[in-house]
Amino acid sequence: MHRSRIIVPVSHCLLNPNSKVLGSAAHWSEILPLTEYLFSEKAGLYQLPCPEQTYLGCKRWGQSKEQYDNPYYREHCRSIIKQVLNDMSEYIRNGYLVPCLLGIKGSPSCGIDHAFSASWAGEISVASTGQSPGGIVPGSGVFMEEAADMLNSYNLNIPLVEVDETDIEGTINRLKCFLPG
Repeated sequence: MHRSRIIVPVSHCLLNPNSKVLGSAAHWSEILPLTEYLFSEKAGLYQLPCPEQTYLGCKRWGQSKEQYDNPYYREHCRSIIKQVLNDMSEYIRNGYLVPCLLGIKGSPSCGIDHAFSASWAGEISVASTGQSPGGIVPGSGVFMEEAADMLNSYNLNIPLVEVDETDIEGTINRLKCFLPG
């Protein structure tokens, strides 16, 4: 069997939308063209751990970057990305290409260029009174901020690329700059 020697680390929910907060998972049919494109380029997909799932489990509420932006969650993110970076270092050391790492537009954790932001706090039963619903703003999610810092400390030059689940064709066009095919 001929190996392509191309590996693309991808945010966990791209391959397992069940890991997303209840009610927010994309349809498989929306993501399928992206995975088909990556497979057509002979890329092996490396599923990143979901920092939100591994930190809060399945029965979590949607949260903002501000809620995740604390030293405890950042430490959790660093601890789970370490194994990924060790794996990527080993692949690269053995002649593999890791052309990019894929994050999710609007994720408070895995956003690359855009993250969900809101200044929520307090009791859930009264949270809707007078608080902004939040929105997508420029900037990275907490997990990807930590990943970027650790990529630098590992001397790994792996570009971070954002997947826009509402514009998969646009995402595929952006990926063509990174994949050798």
